[in-house]
Amino acid sequence: MAKGSKNRPARGRSEPQSVYVKSSIYTPHKRAARGTYTKAALNAVVQQNANRTKLLNRAAKPIHDALKACCDDFKGNQLWQEMLGRLRRSHSNKLPELLQQLEGLEINKNYPLERLVALPKVSVANSRTELTVGLTAVSHLLTGKRQADCYYYEVLVIFTGKRSSFYTIETTATEWIDIHDPLPEFEIAFKKPAGAGCYVLCVSLQAGKDEKPIEAFASQGMRMMGSGLVGKG
Repeated sequence: MAKGSKNRPARGRSEPQSVYVKSSIYTPHKRAARGTYTKAALNAVVQQNANRTKLLNRAAKPIHDALKACCDDFKGNQLWQEMLGRLRRSHSNKLPELLQQLEGLEINKNYPLERLVALPKVSVANSRTELTVGLTAVSHLLTGKRQADCYYYEVLVIFTGKRSSFYTIETTATEWIDIHDPLPEFEIAFKKPAGAGCYVLCVSLQAGKDEKPIEAFASQGMRMMGSGLVGKG
């Protein structure tokens, strides 16, 4: 004879979730969670906010993934939250306008680039096949940086897809710059990858001694310093 199943819970079913209600009008009681028996509909404002959050996440993810891939050890722990906070300030949902909000963001706010040098001047020339980045130093290393006597810049360009579905990283470092030499200027060309729609430009600096990197976060800095449409030139 088959065993009875009178007291067995039905498969695939669980007890409905309940919430405790503490009310000054009604006595404290439990009730089923909202949406348990009738699917709860989101109001228009909540749905709009949810949709925009998804859009901002899609815009930020390839940039964050690229930075994680190339400088995960230096990247700040709160960078993702800081990026989303800036994107929310934009009144536009278009990708180029969203990415503009990231300009000036430090990759690690505890070790900002401007602690090491006065921020360099950066320009971008957009031709049909290349982005050419001009970088002009405004100062050498500020004093007292672990006895550093030289440094170099690194320019990193993150190309994203037109729908932020992928990213490509292009990076070039300068030669070592002696702190006693004249302030340098650089011009660096990056080929545009196929399918790229927008770019974000980052500038980093590594301080050194006798043309060897000083292995300390305090001797590094990285900042987002530009963005825009890749375009056709």
